Amino acid sequence: MGYRMIKLSLEKQGTNLSLLTVHKYMKALNLKSISFRKRPNYVKGTSHKVFKNLLNRDFTAPKKNLKWCTDFTYIHSI
Repeated sequence: MGYRMIKLSLEKQGTNLSLLTVHKYMKALNLKSISFRKRPNYVKGTSHKVFKNLLNRDFTAPKKNLKWCTDFTYIHSI
């Protein structure tokens, strides 16, 4: 456990110490927490189909219903 978790467990037992005090005691007693390296949760894959950007971010239209735009990124086939 790190100094934050130790502080919380001491508070549950009725001892109220600041985080800095708990950290200093851990340093004095040579107590260290073991932290594991986090694994990356996203790995970019290869794209299936990439379509041309026909609008080129020009979303203004002279009349209504001339340009319709949507994003098909998250539509999954069953």
